[in-house]
Amino acid sequence: MTHFLMATVFTLFSAGCVLLVLVGLPGGWLMLGTAVAVELLDHHVQGVPHVTFGWGWLMAVGVVLAMGEFAEFVGGAAGAKAGGASARGVFGALVGGFIGAVVGTLVFAVPLVSTLAGALIGAGVGAAVGELTRPGMTVRRSIKPIAGAVVGRLLGTMLKLPFAIIAWLALSVLAYLR
Repeated sequence: MTHFLMATVFTLFSAGCVLLVLVGLPGGWLMLGTAVAVELLDHHVQGVPHVTFGWGWLMAVGVVLAMGEFAEFVGGAAGAKAGGASARGVFGALVGGFIGAVVGTLVFAVPLVSTLAGALIGAGVGAAVGELTRPGMTVRRSIKPIAGAVVGRLLGTMLKLPFAIIAWLALSVLAYLR
């Protein structure tokens, strides 16, 4: 019964972590970190040598989550590029999105949503700085690349979600099986 209860608590907590990915927070990594902590504490909690997930599975989940991060990165850059952004605009969108997520988390008063809002605003501002520092670029001509950067960042975040769901499903099944 204790094993079933622990697996259920982990599964529900991890489902919450997946929802954090939707708002731009590192929920997948929080889920993996919790699974690693469970694995490290297994012997002390169970009283006998016990494996809940297994280190091979935990590494595989880490690879899946890293693939999600890469998909988010590529999605954001592709959106900016699709909007006609130059290399400066794409770079600005990537850097601005990261800085905006951090600033949004720390400054804005709306929990959870502030990270995604900060990332979107940051991507737009970063793309604007990148585009407007190009010789001959006007504000009017930079609107489409800026919009592309914002939409790309949002789509990049959505691209990351299936990877977090796969990690959640794998870890949840393992929690019940072992």
